[in-house]
Amino acid sequence: MNRYNISTPEGTRDLLFASCRALRSTENAIRETLERKGYSEIITPAVEYYDVFAQANPELDQESMLKIVDKSGRICVARPDNTTPIARIAATRLDDAALPVRLYYSQKVFRSVSGDHGHKGEFLQIGAELIGADGLHADLDILSAAFEALRSTGADNFRIELGHAEIYKALIEALGVDAAAAESIRRLIENKSFAALGDVLAPFGSKPEAKALYAMPQLFGGVEVLDEVEVLTGNVRVLGAISYLRRLYKALDEAGFGGMVMIDLGLVHEMDYYTGIMFRGYCGGAGAAILSGGRYNALCAKFGKDMPAGGFGID
Repeated sequence: MNRYNISTPEGTRDLLFASCRALRSTENAIRETLERKGYSEIITPAVEYYDVFAQANPELDQESMLKIVDKSGRICVARPDNTTPIARIAATRLDDAALPVRLYYSQKVFRSVSGDHGHKGEFLQIGAELIGADGLHADLDILSAAFEALRSTGADNFRIELGHAEIYKALIEALGVDAAAAESIRRLIENKSFAALGDVLAPFGSKPEAKALYAMPQLFGGVEVLDEVEVLTGNVRVLGAISYLRRLYKALDEAGFGGMVMIDLGLVHEMDYYTGIMFRGYCGGAGAAILSGGRYNALCAKFGKDMPAGGFGID
């Protein structure tokens, strides 16, 4: 018998009995938490036009998307991301909604993966999006929902690492490199590739921006790492982002979450997507981040309506 007739595609697996019960128990706990905080459920199609994602994020890796061609010949994709379709809906379907609007989802995400990396090609993601609100209170609302969602699952050894997109953007623009070099530097910071990062930044000598970029992968820890950035650069935009992170950290501490927050200024993923805070959540026993989110104020505008927004997704 052909093995492809009886196995599942790369990155997918069957869930049986106890695994199903555990999954549904976790899902229901997070659902109840988000609904209690005023978030309403939304469901988007499992298949969307490719153009929706290409328009929202031109840098999105095409190779990671599962493509389908419909009867009219248009390219569609199995949903690789939940936030982008919700931004599409917010910009095109919620004209009469009073802002801000709180939305949540519980639906699968699909990716094309190679068999030798061990990555999932299909997984359930639960997330929340706060559309039409900006600033400290909005970010605190989102992060509080993320903390309480994780706590509702029974996990007691989790943390969230917090960064800000403006820090890298301001430094790289001041350095004056082209888009290709900027992306190379971003990836090296994200991957904490210290030696390669040093080689790329070496031609810029003692420029403060280069020194700050080289230090970014190491700027991880408590709120004291923000002091280190202020020593490295006087860039006004960077200092503004640092000041905001201080205020947000203080607000989270006062809300009782301070002991579960770390600052990670090497958090520079998908920079065209995020416009403000970025964060990732980790839990003991999981080998990778189980939560990611941030502020993406420019996303809804790509679908015709300029609205601030932020949110997170839990894998």
